[in-house]
Amino acid sequence: MADFYDVKTCNPRESLGYLVALVRRRLHRAHRRRLRQPGRPDDARDAHRSRATPAQRSLAAARLSMVGFMVFAAVAFWRGTFNTGADFATIAMPQLLQGVGVAFFFTPLISINLGGIPVARIANATGLQNFMRMMAGSFGASIVISVWDNRQDLHRSRLSESLSLFDTTTRHVVDTMQGLGMTPDQAYGQLERMLISQSYMLATNDIFWIVGVLFLALIPLLWTTRPPFSAGPGGGH
Repeated sequence: MADFYDVKTCNPRESLGYLVALVRRRLHRAHRRRLRQPGRPDDARDAHRSRATPAQRSLAAARLSMVGFMVFAAVAFWRGTFNTGADFATIAMPQLLQGVGVAFFFTPLISINLGGIPVARIANATGLQNFMRMMAGSFGASIVISVWDNRQDLHRSRLSESLSLFDTTTRHVVDTMQGLGMTPDQAYGQLERMLISQSYMLATNDIFWIVGVLFLALIPLLWTTRPPFSAGPGGGH
């Protein structure tokens, strides 16, 4: 691949991939020139890193990805304990912790997916990766929404079993709301809204627990990836 990069004659769909490949190649050349400079105290250390085997690179990427998966699982389990009284700080803290997991998640997975691919095929590989990611996200969102609605119906039916005019607690709540100036219809409507809110909250907790278990279940798959991935012909490694 030539170092000259003409944006006008380049295919727009491949421009990002070729830019990435160009930057990687120039950084690689700069690294080799730095290794040739004598008298550097870190020559031995850099040379050792440059001789890292594909299996060692695979192990490092898998370890970083495992940290990201574990952080995501911990955040999901944390969110699975929320209730309708959660304030802003309660919701924001898991979000901040999840940001740490994102740093350990995307970069190693991209390294595993694109490692060893020839420079001429980087653009196609990047496009395929983005397509699979968006398609999997669409399927995942649809499945999560369906499961969420089904769990809400289940929790609503379970909670409504304990609501009855003959139940002393229900009767007390209705009488209290009527004492505040509500009509019987308004009191029953408020009780229905409380029932729906609690059922959706319980369904949301179920979803987060399922997601946390899935993240933990995916961790062993990281260790089954091919060692990334020795550079093929024209590769950038």
